[in-house]
Amino acid sequence: MTNKQTLFHRIIFGSSIAHFANDLSVMLISATLPLVAQEFQLNYAMAGLIVTSIILLMNILQTFVGYIASRTDKLIPLLVSGLITISAASFLVSLSADYIHLIFFQSLIGVGASVYHPVSYSLLSNIHRIRDRRKALGYVTASGDSAVPFAFLVSGFLAPLFGWRTIYILWGSAVLITAFVVFYVIGKCYENVYNRSTFYANKFVIKDISKLTPLILIVFLLAANYRVISSFTVFYLTDLGMPFESANLTVVFMMIIGTIGAALSGTLTNKIGEKNVTVTFCVILTLTSIITTSIDNAYLLIPIICIIGYSLVGIWPTLYSYIAKAANKNFVALTYGMIFTLGWGGGALFPYVAGMIADFLGLKSIYLIVAILSFMATVIAYLKLENSDFLTN
Repeated sequence: MTNKQTLFHRIIFGSSIAHFANDLSVMLISATLPLVAQEFQLNYAMAGLIVTSIILLMNILQTFVGYIASRTDKLIPLLVSGLITISAASFLVSLSADYIHLIFFQSLIGVGASVYHPVSYSLLSNIHRIRDRRKALGYVTASGDSAVPFAFLVSGFLAPLFGWRTIYILWGSAVLITAFVVFYVIGKCYENVYNRSTFYANKFVIKDISKLTPLILIVFLLAANYRVISSFTVFYLTDLGMPFESANLTVVFMMIIGTIGAALSGTLTNKIGEKNVTVTFCVILTLTSIITTSIDNAYLLIPIICIIGYSLVGIWPTLYSYIAKAANKNFVALTYGMIFTLGWGGGALFPYVAGMIADFLGLKSIYLIVAILSFMATVIAYLKLENSDFLTN
């Protein structure tokens, strides 16, 4: 194995474990939300607002983080500082005395989590061969996606036994260890593969982001779906009579299937292109969400929900690949940050919105929302996205 290959694998490994730690920290509240809502006596809207607070702040700050990352070569110290912030905030969440404290400390997790995506995806996007870049994005995205089923699996079995606060104490310790491991693995090697022009080489003009407007809209719609489904599926299944542990386990299976889809999507994109993959996954998500609203047996929903997971999670490496190709190479981190802010940040409002709708219309309405948003994403992808020259470079 050459030195270049060794660096390539070290960066993928370091980025992967950081992604796992980052995304599990963000998703932990969704996995424990029914227990948190029970302790603080929250309705669906108030429960959804907790998720919205962490996701919204995380994504609003990502443009600022992307701007900083585009001006500095100290990317790994920046990445590690985000993980340390998450660790400290997780300990504080475990000490929350009331609903206001809980939202504040969850928001602090969002501050720390705002660092990972613009920094790490910028680093990965510097991999020049498109095939290698897509595979790297697929592997690293899958590592973050795998954190989601792990969060629901651990919470589903340990939280009822030891309490959701204990989960945050344990995970805060794990994230702190991860921060040191990431710094050790790639802290001194990333300069050898991360070479870009100076920030002042070109001006970042509005056309650099306006040409990505269709993609931003798709990210917004699918991010809304992701947050709504991950926040309320356990609620929905338990409302249909499934025990909390079994409902969490169903979400675990859903996300595992989605993680497999994310790992395979890089290869699939190489074969048929970004547009075709995006349209296909959006169609699957639309149809399965409609089917979900017509089934009232929680156990019959399990295979449908797993298929939802495949499209819901598996689509993201394809979208990130599209960003990497279209972005101005001097402003990759800033571009990722702006797209995460506008797309994921806008989508972060929907757990609260869906919670309010569910309070009035019932939990089944959340899958009608998902079906509508997925159909809109399908239309935009079909009309506006273009397949890249996916067999070159």
